[in-house]
Amino acid sequence: MSRVLGPSQPQGGDRAPNQQQTAPDESSVSKPQAPESQACAREVQSLLRSSSKDSRRWRVLHVRAQQEKVLAKEMGVMSIEHFLPLNNETRRAGRKKVQVQTPVFPGYLFINSTLDEAYRVDRTKRVVNILNVANQEQLAWELANLRKALEHKAPLRRHAYLQKGKRVTIRSGPFEGLEGVIEDRANSGRLVLQVHVLGKATSLEIDMSLLDPLD
Repeated sequence: MSRVLGPSQPQGGDRAPNQQQTAPDESSVSKPQAPESQACAREVQSLLRSSSKDSRRWRVLHVRAQQEKVLAKEMGVMSIEHFLPLNNETRRAGRKKVQVQTPVFPGYLFINSTLDEAYRVDRTKRVVNILNVANQEQLAWELANLRKALEHKAPLRRHAYLQKGKRVTIRSGPFEGLEGVIEDRANSGRLVLQVHVLGKATSLEIDMSLLDPLD
């Protein structure tokens, strides 16, 4: 059976496999104490309400290689709420171009469950570690913005986790209300969507003139 880890870093000095980065500096990037946009706030509250039922909490599953989609399908059969962010990519298959869906954060999947449900998922033998999340509101905010970006088919690409940055929201356009972080340097041209508990990030190209500060 895989380990159920504590609310932040693994206990006993262990680290979750494949987590190479150091823990993010919590004082550098401002945290989402109260999401500013009404749309994002509603989505966050919806995620928090769903996680408050029957002692449900958002957790992160670190899964075995290339098992994300299979496990997500199995959890659907088990009626366990989960979120697997998938990015659409174009790849070549011989002379043809094909569209494939790949995990935004390979090896990780988000689950909103009771502890008993988490252990049910663990018994599939596809899980390496189960990471508990202390700051449920922050993760709900992060997942709400990921959902919004993916629902609008934003082309995401991997991005370094920002230790320092400014929280902003998109004022108008197809991504109106989307919130994220931008680098301190001017005209970076990308809005960064981060998951603090993983120390990982993804980003989308954006017109910087459409951004308003949140802090």
